[in-house]
Parts: sequence; structure tokens; C-alpha cells
Amino acid sequence: MEIKTKFPPDFYKEEAKTFVVSPETKRLWAVLLDLLLEFDRVCRKNGIKYMIDGGTLLGAARHGGFIPWDDDIDVIMLREEFEKLNKIAPTEFTAPHFWQTNERDPDHGRGYARLRNSSTTFIPNYDVIGGKRVFRHNQGVPLDVFVCDNVPDRVDERALFMKRIEHLRMRSMALRRSGHAPWSRSLLAQPIEFARKIEYLVFTALSGESFSQRLVKRLDAEVRRYNGMATENVSHLTFNADERARNCYIFPRKFIEELTEVEFAGYKFPATRHWDEYLTGFYGNWHRHVVGANSHGSAFIDLDKPYTEYLK
Repeated sequence: MEIKTKFPPDFYKEEAKTFVVSPETKRLWAVLLDLLLEFDRVCRKNGIKYMIDGGTLLGAARHGGFIPWDDDIDVIMLREEFEKLNKIAPTEFTAPHFWQTNERDPDHGRGYARLRNSSTTFIPNYDVIGGKRVFRHNQGVPLDVFVCDNVPDRVDERALFMKRIEHLRMRSMALRRSGHAPWSRSLLAQPIEFARKIEYLVFTALSGESFSQRLVKRLDAEVRRYNGMATENVSHLTFNADERARNCYIFPRKFIEELTEVEFAGYKFPATRHWDEYLTGFYGNWHRHVVGANSHGSAFIDLDKPYTEYLK
């Protein structure tokens, strides 16, 4: 694996905390932390505000670093800060780091960005269809970069808005898979699959881009609908979560505007000043140690070979 940060030898040793952390997991953490340090460097250099988010913030508050069973890094920023970063990122991030958006890597197919380490491989099971690695986008170890957009203050208006967002998000992801999915053995499911495949293939042939990519563009436009208004709350609307969990991701704008710094794995990173309230809204009693699944589920990981070796 190729990283820009030199960590001390002790960083890679096995740890036995509430959970045994193997040397191989520590190597993965090294790649992830290197991504975060590089992301932080570029943002600080260019005066761009962001904060660590989700399990990364929880890990900082509860463990002083990684949650022992976690395998990812999450950061979040307001739309206006993301736009600043997106303009400079392709030149600021250099190999092995790769700035991944739908514009730069169309097969990415998500409404948020990622910073990848191209010298590694990280392929979640949900990106494997019929036992095959069918997607051609960069699949190095990722750092997730979520974007916050305004949501309407009126509850009824917000519900309709969120429903539109969810429809576009789910439909784009379903069509992204339909172009590669094998036929179902269920005779009841085959007519629906046939319609999706025809829709996918015909639209792609006519427009020069896949239907799922067009829907991601529509999603990107829709999430910005209220950004010109002074709303109290914001949300990372394109995050892949179910409807119940998504309600937890609506929070006051001040949470992402009023920042402090917290320690994570021996380094300082930006975090919300309201981190206790923020984490309680997400996780409830976040002090309690509960060993859970990581956010990516099972994944094929190879830190010594680039993802391109597995897409030949």
C-alpha cells in the first residue's frame, strides 16, 4: 500500500480493547487515517470548513480514535464549502489519492463524494452482482465526504421533499444495478427486471449516458432546492440510509457551523461544538459500547494490490 503519512511501528501492533484489533486492521486504519490527514491538509490550506461525522465523531468522543470494529472515515460539510473544495480537489489531491465524484468517475453513481487511495482495493459486497465485480469506478479504500443541504422547516413540506429525494436516490441505485444484474429465478420478478433492463439500455443508447447517471444528476439538482432560503435545519440528503435512520440526519444548521477540534488517533480534527447533542440524536446513549456491523458490510479488501488488478 502507498500512503503519504509515516506512522510509528507501534501504530500497527495488535490491540486488545473492547474488541481485538488485528495488525491487518491497523494497516487499513493507516490508509484511512492517511486519507483523513490529506483531506484535512487540503481543507486547511484553502480555508474550507468541514467536520468529522458519524462513526468517526463517535470514535473520537468514545475511544479517542477508531471504533475498534469500524472500517471507514466520514466527514461532512455544507454545500457551499463542498463547491469550493470540488473546484480545487482534482489538482490538490495527487496519487495515490483520487477525488471521486460522478463528474470525474461516472460509474461512481452516488450523490456524495469520496477520496480514494488508488493503490488499494476495497470492494463492498453490495458492489458485487452475480458473483462478479461489474463496476468500473475507482474502488480503492474510501473516505466518505457527505454534503449538507437545507431542508424545509414546515413538517409537511419536509416530508414531501424527503420523499422525492428518497425516490430519486433509491431509483438511481436500483437502475445502476439493473444494467448488470443477472435474471432472477422468480417468474414474478422477471417482468419488472425486463422493464428495468429495457429502460436502462434504451435510455443509455439514446442519451449517451446511463439512466442511473441521469437520475443522479436530477438528485443533485433536487437536494439544492432550498439552499437559497434561510432554513433552520440541514441534512446530508444523499446518504444511503433507510427512512427511519434518515430522520436522525436532520439537524440544526448551527451544528455544522459552530466548530471545535477533537482528538482522533493522536491528531486534531474539526468537530461540532454540539457533539454530545449531535451524537445523542444519532445514536441515543452513545456512551454504551455496542459491537455492531460497520457501515460497508462485508467487503473484499487488499491493501497490497490496486483495485485495477481485480477489474481486468
